[in-house]
Parts: sequence; structure tokens; C-alpha cells
Amino acid sequence: MKEWMNWPWTEMLLACTVVHGIIAGVLLLFNKFPASQFLARLLLSTLIFLSSSFAPSGLFLDQFALALVAISLFLYTRSFFTQKTRNNNKHLLPLVLPALFTSASVMGVDFEYGFIIREGTLIAIVVIYLLSALRTAQREAVQRGIYWFQNPGSRLLWFRNFLLFSVLLITYWLLAGNTLSVWETSLGILIFSYFIYFQVFKESNFLSPIPLGNKYQKSTLTPGQKAAILERLDDLLQKDKFYLQSTISLSQLSDQLHTTTHHLSQVINETKSTSFQELISQYRVREAKHLLKAPEQQQTKIENIAAMVGYNSKSAFNTAFKKYTGLTPSEFKDTKGVRSYREERLPGQKKPFFQYLGLSSYHVLPNLKTNMVSNFLKIFYRRMVRNKVFSAINLFGLTVGFSCSILIYLFITDQLSYDKELEDSERIYRIAWMSDNPQTRTPHPMAQAMARDLPEVEAATSLSPWNGVGQSNETVKVENVEAEILFQEPNFFFVDSTFLDVFQLEVVAGDKDALRKPWNLVITDKMAKKYFGNEDPIGRELNVNDMPVEIAAVIKGMPDKSHFHIQGLVSYVTIKNINPSNPWFTWEDFGHFNYIKTKSGVDPAKLEAKIPEWVLSYLNWPQSYRASLLEGDYQFALQPIEEIHLSSHLRWELENNGNILYVYILTGTLIFLLLIVCINYINLTTAKSLERAREVGIKKTLGAYSGNLTLQFYLESLIFCLLAWILALLLAVLCLDTFNYLSGQAFELSDIFNSSFLLKSMGLCLALALLAGFYPAFTLSSFIPMEVLKGKFSSSFQGRQVRNGLVVFQFCISSILIISSLIIVKQINFMKNTSLGFDHEAVISIRVHPSVEIGGIDLRQVETFKEQFGNIPGVLNTGSISNLPGGQFNQNAIFLEDSPENRVDASELYVDYGTAPSLGLSMAMGRYFDPTYAADSAGTTFIINESAMSALRLEDPIGKSLTWDSDPVAQKGTIVGVVKDFHYQSLHEAIQPLIIQLNPEYANHLLVKMEGKNFQQTLNDIQISYQNIESELPFSYRFLDEQLANLYLSEERTLNVFSIFAGLALFLACLGLLGLALALLNQKAKEVSIRKIMGATPNHILAMVFSQFARLLGLALLLGLPTGYFLMQRWIGEFSYQVTLGVTPFLLASALLLLVALGSVSLVVLKISRANPADNLRYE
Repeated sequence: MKEWMNWPWTEMLLACTVVHGIIAGVLLLFNKFPASQFLARLLLSTLIFLSSSFAPSGLFLDQFALALVAISLFLYTRSFFTQKTRNNNKHLLPLVLPALFTSASVMGVDFEYGFIIREGTLIAIVVIYLLSALRTAQREAVQRGIYWFQNPGSRLLWFRNFLLFSVLLITYWLLAGNTLSVWETSLGILIFSYFIYFQVFKESNFLSPIPLGNKYQKSTLTPGQKAAILERLDDLLQKDKFYLQSTISLSQLSDQLHTTTHHLSQVINETKSTSFQELISQYRVREAKHLLKAPEQQQTKIENIAAMVGYNSKSAFNTAFKKYTGLTPSEFKDTKGVRSYREERLPGQKKPFFQYLGLSSYHVLPNLKTNMVSNFLKIFYRRMVRNKVFSAINLFGLTVGFSCSILIYLFITDQLSYDKELEDSERIYRIAWMSDNPQTRTPHPMAQAMARDLPEVEAATSLSPWNGVGQSNETVKVENVEAEILFQEPNFFFVDSTFLDVFQLEVVAGDKDALRKPWNLVITDKMAKKYFGNEDPIGRELNVNDMPVEIAAVIKGMPDKSHFHIQGLVSYVTIKNINPSNPWFTWEDFGHFNYIKTKSGVDPAKLEAKIPEWVLSYLNWPQSYRASLLEGDYQFALQPIEEIHLSSHLRWELENNGNILYVYILTGTLIFLLLIVCINYINLTTAKSLERAREVGIKKTLGAYSGNLTLQFYLESLIFCLLAWILALLLAVLCLDTFNYLSGQAFELSDIFNSSFLLKSMGLCLALALLAGFYPAFTLSSFIPMEVLKGKFSSSFQGRQVRNGLVVFQFCISSILIISSLIIVKQINFMKNTSLGFDHEAVISIRVHPSVEIGGIDLRQVETFKEQFGNIPGVLNTGSISNLPGGQFNQNAIFLEDSPENRVDASELYVDYGTAPSLGLSMAMGRYFDPTYAADSAGTTFIINESAMSALRLEDPIGKSLTWDSDPVAQKGTIVGVVKDFHYQSLHEAIQPLIIQLNPEYANHLLVKMEGKNFQQTLNDIQISYQNIESELPFSYRFLDEQLANLYLSEERTLNVFSIFAGLALFLACLGLLGLALALLNQKAKEVSIRKIMGATPNHILAMVFSQFARLLGLALLLGLPTGYFLMQRWIGEFSYQVTLGVTPFLLASALLLLVALGSVSLVVLKISRANPADNLRYE
């Protein structure tokens, strides 16, 4: 399974996409029809967009390519209907302005608002051309009598689906921006290509021209004749004002134009997109508007104006006038301002560009007048009140979905923001050592050597935390002797003098070159406040682990969102003054964290490729190691500092990092939640289509345009989403503290209510409003008025299929989230409950601090501690250890004297005689350390674990001579025992080889094993004994099992967040299903009543409805459960020890989904089934 998951799927998908795209593009390019050529250009432009992912980011080629894709889609949409090849170079002109700004930027000339202008222009191009493509399709449909959602035919159905998919795909690419991955782009283009392949194989002539409606298919009228008739018609109407005649008719007009009525009607329908009567009415209303505003006609009565423009009936004039203006003639006469003849658009006249986008002032502006907006809001409010249940479900679902999305987005952006606040963070890298056992630490001299030898490196620094024995991260004792202030402080580092050249932190006070001198200390401003209050700390002295140092500078600390933090910095110069020949500073010691800052424009991959050959001039390695480095088996890797927190999990990480996989999981959850609430809105809106159909039919009969109706439904969607967004912000504020507790974060109200976040969330809200309103708007506005008003309209099979498909999709999402949650729970419980191979219950650890006078741990004090603690009732055993289980362990090579070529990296552990009894360690072979053996006390005997025995290929290791290549010199000794494997690290990692030595001087953690009762009394007695011996330092302890539980804190927090949102996703899906069931059953009320009359019981009706929804839920489970399992395999692969899943999670997820979903529907079904049939059949 792991090998299969490690295949280069992205590269395979990329290759497949390119091959399919090029083949389809070439075939289409050589087709004889113009539309196929434009389709080929569209396909090839998507491949250009894909290839732009590999271009340098500074050129912004991906944005230009995306704009080119949008333009190509518009051109293909136009040619699909017209099949004409036009000069399209003018459509590339909008790209000139952003191209100029990009060229200037590349040449080093930056304008103040150049970036904003370029970004805004390219985004505007994409949006405008996408809307233009949709508008073109809608306009052509009106002219040709096409109803997109009323069985338009296979070719038009394909084009509709292709256009909608293309628009959604390009919109997703636009919104994803820099976060768009190569595999996402490739997958979208591959589906794009298969769209085309499918239709080519299904219908070989689908690229041929689309004919006009059947009405004029047999017409003998040529294009030249059409143009001549049209020219004479325009002259007759505009110059001679033929429409002012009250007795005008189609036959009279055809006689004037010397043509037949059939040909004239065809010209008017095809060129003016209207009928003869509509055409005459538009001209008459235009003339009437001019007369009503003319000063000389102010005293003229309305009926006289009507007669002047050709109307014999005042009521007919009023009806026509209000139809085209939204006002009665009297209201229009009283309004201020009127458009001139030049501003009025004549019927059939070419529209301005923005009117093609549905923004025609002729149709839209009347609806945006104050009284019309007020009327729309009143109707919207009344509809909400009349449909309380559906409105509440829609609003509540959108509110909860938006609120969850806001909180998840806060978490995701927080995780993605690590180390990005540092100045020039994009040019800072950490050097990591990649081998069989990769780690973050490399040799100390490497940083300065790179800055000196490699011209690509601008600055470099080396640092190392003030670690305890075994390289475990420890606190240090910091004391202000004068003020008698003493604390244990974490995050003290030894650093190079160039630290502030790489990490350009602000120097608040003191000398910025303070780290160049020995015995200087640089502290953060928070530390200065803590130890000196408002006094000036410069020149003052602090004792750090009893070593006096002088404060020479105060700096701002690392940003909160950093992969490591600092409290105090001591220069390496100080350590070198103490011990100039310290091997810690040599090339042989991989014990430091090295960071470099590259110069602008440096390619890190090329710099990384130079390191192996360069570094070998400094490393005195055997030939085999040198060959491995040159061949890439071993590597010095450059880790971008911005990626360390989420993508690096090597040995010796300075702090616990996050996991990019959890960001992916929560991002998927966010997207799934938004899709669920959008699907709920779409389903509930279209399910009520029978009621809205009558409204649409009446409005269309009274003259409403499809574009206006579409705008109305979009506005309804927008208002719903804006209301939900406002409520979601309030709900997010109420839930913020709970979310902080569950996620372990510390978000504040300012994180939500900042302009950037509000604009992003509002933009997302508007995008979702358009997405959720798109299908209902175009579906409802496309109803045929005659069919609706005759009562022949019913929910189409295709519409039901769409709704069913959306229900399946959202419950498929819910099943993915549920099974993922159950798998995470099972894995975490497995890790918590798995036997670790030692006893960690009721064990506390107490830190033992080194003594400067002694130069290490005071063994007499440690023995006193153990003796005093051992006399306390409730204490079973005491011991000491260098590294606590679950912490970090230093590693060095071990090998047998008779086979030195088999070197095994082993973790190191120093113990005393009481360690094994305190932790309950079991011996597999040999013995534990015994004070009666002099060799044990001399440190010449070793204990290894079973993993080390296997790695050394030993069957009987007792008595074997072993060499341990430890710091600072190699040690030789004899193996006296083999301890059974125990998990001294987390279950994320397999058990590594371990070597144990008796060396109490390095065992700086006391272990106290207690009885499992009277904890508080025992702890109080231990504290009293401790303070009697160590009066300076406060008593501090930690339970060992709590420390081990913290190893899985990241998983638990993710589980908390993920489980809650997964549950909410299921709740929202069920809420939508409830509303959908209510709407559909209301439509089937008569059917249910007839069934009851024929003898059906409520249980029969319940079973009938349940079977319908159960099929949908079964299909959702069939798709969702395997998908969830496949997705979670990668997460489980993060652990060396994985739970056996079995069928229980899948059965539980299925039962939970079916129970909750069908249970939410049952109340509605029972209510409908128990209704009196007479109420529904009274008028039948």
C-alpha cells in the first residue's frame, strides 16, 4: 500500500494531461469548422496555464495565461453559434496594460500602484470575459428559442455543461491563486479534455454549425436580402417615424418595404430579437418619453400624448409604457431627469459592452430605482415570512456553514503564517542533514564557511539551544542577584555574532554588535521588563546557570508565529573563551542549527546542488561516505524557513511543529462545509420551483425579461448570503473561546474584525452567493410561461436528477468526514492505550540542575533526594535518567569490535541503578546494572535494546565487546544485558536502537515511582523534602504519563476541531434533506392523499419515502466510505504503528448516517401521511 501511495501520481497525471490535451488540440485545430478551431485554442490556452505553474513567479505568467483562457472561452462560445472566424486580436488589447507593468517590474522599475493595477486588471479581464461568455450563450438562446434546462438536445446539453464546468473551473483557479497546485490544475484540464473526447465519440458532427430555430429553417431569404430589408426598415422607423400611425400593421409595413410579411417577420425576429408588435411598442414608448419631458408638451394630457405616438387607447398606452419603463406615464412625467435620444437605445441597436453582461440600463436600471428596490425587499420579506421553515433552514444552514468556515479559515491562516513576519523570510533557509536518519543539526563551521565561499549567500549564522545532557531541551536558571529575582527560563541559545544579520530583529537598546564580544548577554524586551522593570538593563548583570553575564543589548523577540523562540542569546565567543579546543565547534560534530540568507534572485535548488562538492573540501570522510554524498544518497538540504513549521519533522526540531496534512484535512472540511450549505440552498430553492413557476409565468406574461428575473434570483441569493454572513460573524464571536480551547489557539476578536479578513470573508460570501444562486436563477427564469399558467408544468426529470445528485454528493461528503473522524479516533485511542513496554503510571520527574562549583550534577545532592524520597510513604522506587521517554535523544554510532563496518546509529541513555525498577523495564537477556559489579560503576558495561541487537545482527550479545562512538571520545565496553524493546519515543516513530550506560553524572532527571493512591499527600511530602534540601529553586515536577500524552496533543486538537465540524456537516446535510423532503412531499400531497384513500397506511407511505432517500444515501455511502478510507491512509501512514481498522468504523459510519438522515425525514413524512386527504383533494 505504501509503495502504491508513493508512486509519482502528480507527474503521471501531468504527463497524461499534456498528452491528451495536445492530441485533442491538434485534431480540433485541423477541423474545417471555425468553432472547433476556437475550441482547440481554448484547450491549448489551458495547457499554457498549466505550463505557467513552472515559470518564475515574478513574471506572473499564470495570471496572464488565466486571462487568456477566459478570453478563449468567450471566443469559443461566440463561434459555437455563429461559426464565423472574426478578427479577434482586439480581445488581446486588455492584456497590454498589465504586460507593460510586468515588463517594468522585471526591468527593475516599480510603480507605486503597479502591482494593484496589474492584479486588478487581470482579475477584471477574467471576470468580464466569463460573464460575457455566459451572456452570449443566454442571448443566443433567446434568439434561437433554446431552453437550456428544458431538454435542449444532446449537443446543446453538452455545450451547456461544458460552459458551466469551464466557468466554475476558471473561477476556482482564480480564487485559488498562489495556493493552486499542479495536480489540481492538471486534473481540471484532464476532465476538460475528456469532456471534448466524450462528445466527439458520441456525436461525430457535434462541431458542425448550430442551426436556427425550426421556424425559419426552410426560409429562402438570403443574408444580402436580410441586410437590405433591415436597412430600409431602420430608415422607415427612425427617419419617417412610421410607427406613429395608429393603424399600422405588419402587412402595411411589408408593403412599404416591398417584401412579404413572412420575410419581414423573420428579419425582425432574427435581428431585433423581438416581435413586430414589441418593436412598434418600443419605438412608441421612446417617443412618448421624449414628449412627456418636452417643455412645450407640459400642459398636454396623457391621452393626447398617447394619441400622438399612435395609441388609440389610454389603458393600452399605460400598460405598454409601464412594461418598458417600470413607471406609469404620470410617474415618469413627474420624475427628474430624462435620457436624450442619443442615450436611448433603439430596438435592435448594438448594445454597449457592459450591457452584454446583463447590466443594460434599459432593462436593469428601472428595477434599481428606489421604489422598485423597496418593492423587491418587501416581496422578499413576505416570501420569507410565508415560507418560515424553508427560510429558517436556508438561513440557519448558511449561518452555521459560514461561521464554521470563518473559524477554520482562522486556524488555517494561522498555521500558514509561521515565520512569514520575519524580514526577507523568503530568502532564509535552514541547512538540514538528509540521510538514513535525517536531522536538523549540522556542523557549526558550515554556516560561516558558506557565507565566505559561496557568492549566493548574503549572511549565515549558527545557533544551538542551551541543552541539557543527551541534547534534551532544558530550562536555565536566570537570577538577578541584586533584586533577588530567580526564574527557570526556556529558550536560551548560543549563537554566532551574525545572528542579527540573518534574523533582523529590532534592537530596542544597547549595542547591535553585542554578540561579537564574550560574556555578553542579549535578552528580549519582555525579559528586560521581567527582571528589571522600567530600569535600564544595559550594563546590568544576570546569572545564567550561575554564570555571570552582562546585558549588552535588548531586542524584540521572534514573532509569535515562528518555528523557534528566544529569550536570551549568548555568543559562541563566550564558550570558545572557556574552551578554545572544544570539539563541539569542529566539522565532525553535527550539533548545531545553521541558517543562511541568500541574495535576491538566487535559485535555492541550484545552490543546494553546489553544496556536496564544496563541502567535501572541509569534511575528512571515508571514500564511501564521500561517494554517497556526491551521488545524492546523503544530502545537505536547504529548508525554506517558511515551510519548516508545517513540513519538517526531523530529529532535533527546536519546537513541536505542525503538520501540513492537518491543514489539508481542515481545508477540505472547509470546502465540504461550504459545498453542503450551497447544495442545501440550491436544492431547497429548486424544490420550491412549482410555487415560483407561477410567479415567473405571470411576470413573463406581463413583460418581464429573463435577464431581470435572473437578476432577481441572484439578488435573493445575495441577500440570504449577506444576512447569513453577518449572523455568522456574531456566531463566530460567541464560539471563539470554545474554539480556542479545543484547538489550543489564542485567537482574539481583532483576528476576525480586521479589514483584510472581513474583505476576504465578504468576497467568499459573494462568490458563494453567485455559485448558490446560479442554478436556481437560470432554472427558474427559463420556465415557459404558457406551460406554467396552463398548469402543465411539473418538476422535470432532469431537475430531479440534479437534486438527487446533489443530495448524494453532500452525503458522500458527510460520509467522508464521518469515517475520517472515526479512523482518527481509533488511531489516537490505539496510541494512547498501546503498551509502551514500561510502566509510566504514577511516575513523576523532577529536574536536577547542574552546579557550577562542581561542574555538573551534584551526585551527593541527588543521592540525598533519593534517600529522603524513598522514606516517604507512598513512594515505591526512585531513580535518575538523562532523557525522559517521549523527549529527544542524542544519537551516535555503535559497532562490534569484530565487525566495525556494521555501524548502527543508536540513541543514548544514561541511567542509575534505580531507573529500571522505577520504569518497570524488563530484561530480555542478561542483567541490569548492579552495584556489586565494579565494571558497571566504571562505565565499561552497556545495555542495548532488542532493536540494537537485531541491527548489530547478534543472536547472543552477552559478553560481546562494543565500541560506542560517543562525544567527546569513543568508549569501549562489554554488553551485559538486552532490555526488551520499549517505546522511548512517540508511536509516530519505530523503536530505534538504544544503548544504555550507567552514568549518574549525566542523569539530570529524578524519577519517583508512587503508589496509585493518596497522590496529593505523597506529593506534598515530596515537596517538603525537596525544599528542605534545595531551598533556592521552587519545587517543580511533571507526571510522566502527561508528558507522553502531550506527544499526541496535535492529533487530539485536530480531532477535536475536525470532529465538531464533521458533525456539523452531517447536521447541515440532514437539515437540507429535511427541507428537501418537506418541499417534495408538499408537492406530492395529492399523491399521498390518493394513496391513503386507496388504503395505504402511514407506515406504507413512510416506507415508500424512506426507500427513495435510502437509495440516495446508500449510493452516497458506496462512494464516500472508500474515498474517506483512501484519504485517511496517508494520515495513518504518518505513524509507524497503525491500528487495524476492520469493518467497525464503516458499519458505525453507515449506521450513524442512515439513522440521523432518515430520522430527520421521518417527522415530516409522518406529518404528511397523517394529514386529512380531504384537505388536499377538496378542489379536485
